[in-house]
Amino acid sequence: MAAINKMFTPEFRHRLDAVVPFSPLPSDVVHRVGGAFGLFAGALPSERRLVDGVERARSVATDAHKWLNVPYDAGIAYVRERSFAAKTFRQRAAYLPPARDGARRLVPANLVPESSRRARALPLYAALRAWGARGFRAHFERCFALARDLARRVESAPDLQLVGRPESVVVPFRSALNQEVAARVEAEGRVAVGTTRFRSVVCFRPAIVGWRTRERHVVALVDAVERALARTLAGGTATD
Repeated sequence: MAAINKMFTPEFRHRLDAVVPFSPLPSDVVHRVGGAFGLFAGALPSERRLVDGVERARSVATDAHKWLNVPYDAGIAYVRERSFAAKTFRQRAAYLPPARDGARRLVPANLVPESSRRARALPLYAALRAWGARGFRAHFERCFALARDLARRVESAPDLQLVGRPESVVVPFRSALNQEVAARVEAEGRVAVGTTRFRSVVCFRPAIVGWRTRERHVVALVDAVERALARTLAGGTATD
């Protein structure tokens, strides 16, 4: 923890929107990694640096419903040793299966926190079969390109400001009166974009991960924020 405390501010540690460089951290620090958005950047040679060192973690968690575009309720956990999961989640009862089968393999039911669950992996399996590695790489590359395009458009807009230099497909930016502007953008209903806080300032936090997202949607987002800002500065309510 000393290495983390030294490298990251408390606010950054609790509101982690950037990519963490794992390589400088000692192995005893890299225990659990949350790779909700950025983990799959490792599929692209041009972006592999973003996840260098992640293989040193004892466990890595990510969400297939984000960048892999499958329905919700599709979390993924990678563990270095499956026995860790078995020791944590095994449920003991006479009517439940043993920890291992006859071939001494760990029984899947003892690797997760639920005894009864549907086949959550099926939508992901279907997506992987439909797109394949090449299709997903093309999807990731397009998302990176759109994120860079969004960053350029924000930089060129006189009333918008990037919050740091985006390294992944998450592009946080802000405007004046951002809380009011965010409410107006939501009320208008033309685009949907989440918000976060950085140094106590409300920021927009778009994440470019959708397989249907195209350049016109990036343009629409910037236009909606600029339009909402102009109306907010002119006065009136968020529903005007």
